[in-house]
Amino acid sequence: MPKKQKLSHEPAKTLTLDTQITNAYLDDQYSPGIFCSDDEGEIGPRELLPYVPYVEKTIDTSSYAWTQKDFRPAETVKNWLQTCDKQHRNRGGCSIGPHATDSPWSRPLLLIDVVKGCLVHTPPDAAYVALSYTWGKNSSSSTCTLKENIARFKETGGLIASEETLPKTVKDAVEFVEQIGLRYLWVDRFCIVQDETVAKQSQLDAMGKIYAGSYLTIIAAESNDASGPLYIANNRSKRVDYDSQIGKSNPSGTDILVHHTCRLMLTAWYSRAWTLQEYLFSKRKVVFQDGTVNWECGISAWHETQQVSMETVPELKSEHNHARASSIAHLKDDSTGLDFPSWPDMSRYARLVSLFNVRELSFPEDVLDAFAGFLSHLSRVFPGGIISGIPAMCFDAALLWQPYRAMDRRKPIKMSASDAVLPSWSWAGWAGTLNSESWRSAANYLFEGEETYLSPQTTWKTISTVEWSYSISL
Repeated sequence: MPKKQKLSHEPAKTLTLDTQITNAYLDDQYSPGIFCSDDEGEIGPRELLPYVPYVEKTIDTSSYAWTQKDFRPAETVKNWLQTCDKQHRNRGGCSIGPHATDSPWSRPLLLIDVVKGCLVHTPPDAAYVALSYTWGKNSSSSTCTLKENIARFKETGGLIASEETLPKTVKDAVEFVEQIGLRYLWVDRFCIVQDETVAKQSQLDAMGKIYAGSYLTIIAAESNDASGPLYIANNRSKRVDYDSQIGKSNPSGTDILVHHTCRLMLTAWYSRAWTLQEYLFSKRKVVFQDGTVNWECGISAWHETQQVSMETVPELKSEHNHARASSIAHLKDDSTGLDFPSWPDMSRYARLVSLFNVRELSFPEDVLDAFAGFLSHLSRVFPGGIISGIPAMCFDAALLWQPYRAMDRRKPIKMSASDAVLPSWSWAGWAGTLNSESWRSAANYLFEGEETYLSPQTTWKTISTVEWSYSISL
């Protein structure tokens, strides 16, 4: 494919992203601009410029403790976890663990015990690490849990007995979790029984809370699929050589993290539809990408060249940032970690759909399952719920969605068309970029007073357009 032309330099523009006004960056020299680009070209379609998903946090802009050459990811991540546990606990969306009102179905049913090397039923109040990664094409019965092999996977050592069982990314994640002193790991392909329809759907619906309830989420963006390593320790060809600049003028933590964010948007992991909810719901993330290891939580973001200690977190000691953390925290839903609107915010929903619908799915019919965490999260504030991706309360206006450019019809691959037809009237039935401005009329209540729009004015119900019957022949 021809290389996309970079955007030309323009004066800095600020983008309002939920609770924070954030500068996006134009290129790898960190010139203020309207988007990120890299040596490989422009990142993302221009129509999504206002929707770059930066997370509200206090970025540590110092470069005070540079990594030694014998960098040890596990030791650094343990340090970050201890810092966050002590400094951020129950503040700014960093609280972790199950929510008091969660049902058992909102928790993982199974976990990988990294010490015993097998699947176990989730112990009460277990602290677990979740893995966010790219499946790839190798999803045979030997590399996921099915009813036929779950008994073997529950035996001590049964999951890791064969080299063919665990893909490389998962195997490395198992070892990493043990190295940082934790015991349990949640990986969707092994901790959800793939051919148990009811249990699988319940876990897919609870995906947001599963990631939100994790003690830590590992973002495996180093490799294009699960067959690649979690971390390439001795190959940093893509890593920016910040160490060579120590004697000159060190780049700030902000510059380094913006670079990593732009690079993350170029990975196979970022392109997948499933990973959007995994990223946004997770409260604490360690990101493996381009031979680097980086941290992000609800309060701070750290890169691997910062050996953060409890005594050296200057931003957290200032009254300004304590106040800022509190302002962020009140907008967070403690049970999910994602911003929780107290009203049906159609503008935010349009932004979320726009970000999601340009991402890739191996099986197009999975689109609503990949979006299920968001649907469960938002249906609580949209009266009537959400029908095939369209909010019932503004169903008529939401049906007027328009594409930004030509879109592709989503057609089922792993089942017959008659069994899995996505409605043509919903955005979910089409892959591509939505023109979110077409939903502006559905958000008029945000500007004209809630008393006008929040009282029910009509009712909607769904009916089947086809009646099915069967007969039993003797």
